[in-house]
Amino acid sequence: MEQKNFKRIKLNAPDSPPVNVNMIWDANSDISTIQYNSLNLPNVIQFSEGHQNQYTYDAAGQKLSLTNYTLHNVINVPQGQISPLPNNAGDYTKITTGYHYKN
Repeated sequence: MEQKNFKRIKLNAPDSPPVNVNMIWDANSDISTIQYNSLNLPNVIQFSEGHQNQYTYDAAGQKLSLTNYTLHNVINVPQGQISPLPNNAGDYTKITTGYHYKN
């Protein structure tokens, strides 16, 4: 099993103001890019093999749906990039999950 080296970093020094930091990629999970909306919620998670999750939310920030695109042919997406989905719908599987909340 490959040993991964993790580096601990200190985000907030005692004399600095709090920092709101979003994760923008995660090599340990093969996530190439995480894109956020204006509510600071993830709306696109791009995986390094081309698969993609897209999220929609209502105005209050409740998740409405998740659409997962799984590519049939693996591609390499560089860190920090969002890959456009193939034009041919036969090149990927699309699964949409809706979320319903009770009052």
